[in-house]
Amino acid sequence: MQAELTLAGRPTPTLTASLGRLIRKPRSLGSALMLAGSRGLAVVLQFLMQLAVASVGGAAGVGMLQLLSSWVCIAGEAIALGLPARAMRDTSIDCANGNAARTRTMLMRARRSIGRAWLVVAALLALAGAVAALAGFSPVEHRYTLVMAASLLGAPLFALLRLYAESLKAAGGAVAAVSLESLTSPVAILLLCAACWLMKLPLLSMHLLVAYLLSLLIAPLALRLVIGNRLRTLATQGTVQSTQTTAPKGDLLFLWGTGMLSICFVQLPFMVLPWFATEAEIGVFALAHKLVNIITTLLLLLAAVYGPRFAQQVAAGETDKLRHSLAETQLISTAIFVPAALALLALSPSLPALFGSEFSTITGYLLLLVVGQLVNAITGLSGVLLTMAGQARNELACLAVALITVVIASFWVGPAYGAKGLAALFSIGIAIKNIGSWLAARRLLKQLETPS
Repeated sequence: MQAELTLAGRPTPTLTASLGRLIRKPRSLGSALMLAGSRGLAVVLQFLMQLAVASVGGAAGVGMLQLLSSWVCIAGEAIALGLPARAMRDTSIDCANGNAARTRTMLMRARRSIGRAWLVVAALLALAGAVAALAGFSPVEHRYTLVMAASLLGAPLFALLRLYAESLKAAGGAVAAVSLESLTSPVAILLLCAACWLMKLPLLSMHLLVAYLLSLLIAPLALRLVIGNRLRTLATQGTVQSTQTTAPKGDLLFLWGTGMLSICFVQLPFMVLPWFATEAEIGVFALAHKLVNIITTLLLLLAAVYGPRFAQQVAAGETDKLRHSLAETQLISTAIFVPAALALLALSPSLPALFGSEFSTITGYLLLLVVGQLVNAITGLSGVLLTMAGQARNELACLAVALITVVIASFWVGPAYGAKGLAALFSIGIAIKNIGSWLAARRLLKQLETPS
């Protein structure tokens, strides 16, 4: 007898039932296949990018690129102020109601808010740097100064990329949004590596920084053009309904906190590892992290489709559909992750032959990281559901518990067990966070089903 999952105290659809629902939706299935194709190309390019950087720049080059992308993501999320997540939720509802003008106004205000936040942060950092210089104190190692400066320049570009990408996904342009946000950087880095190889030049840190920043400039500009066209098309169709989105009190603060803790949680290894590992060890871990994340970022495709759907179903009070949608994300993410992860582990012994002898220990890192991400896949998009349902407070709490647990434990695990011990700890943190989000989603669905 086929086992059933339980959610909110009621049985969710069986795997066969959920799969049947997807097959009966050819339009949704076609969109999903296009997204999968786009992401599949991104997977190939990400792999080639890691291979190219490792071949031309070595493990240190991989580590430097990872540190840069990590700090850009963290700084960008900080000045994004939670606006991308709210943009997805509000845009999905506004587009369903034909209210393109409201979305356009929201994007303009969000853009200004991001610009002001960046100016404040830049001024504060400049002041802090000047004070530190006068005091003869250097808060950052010299070799990382360039990375920090590039991160500050890339932060507003990353924030705008997130804002436009989330809005475009909600406006029905998920394929374009995912393609632009996932393909631009790999293409830029690959072109750089090809140029260095052809001209027999070394791959310097400055080269990587410039190429990455250039990709962050191109992507939001392209996304802005696409979302603008989408909104103009929407404005010419149908009539505007008067439905308004009602945000819970303090919603934006919780969205910002959730976004910050989410990005810090993802990038935490690269904030902790420099204290306990060499650049080469960081490079090996970074490659393992990237390879596993190539699979897990397929969940971003689900978020692009199901995030707006969650928001619309919550706004319409369609709790039964909401429950089925969450079950579908659990089914799809598990069905994608398990075979892909097994294939990656099976191929891992041959990776040192591709990337170099420095990566001979990568199989152990991959195994440790896969365990934590398996829990992530099984629990589906529980965290996205909480955010789209106005329950960012609960998602924030789950992230905070997991993050604090990992940070505190790092001070013992790092010195005692090194990089591999930290990899195991990071997987435990991922499991804690996702189990917490899933339990919170169960509780939310039960509350929504209970008559007031």
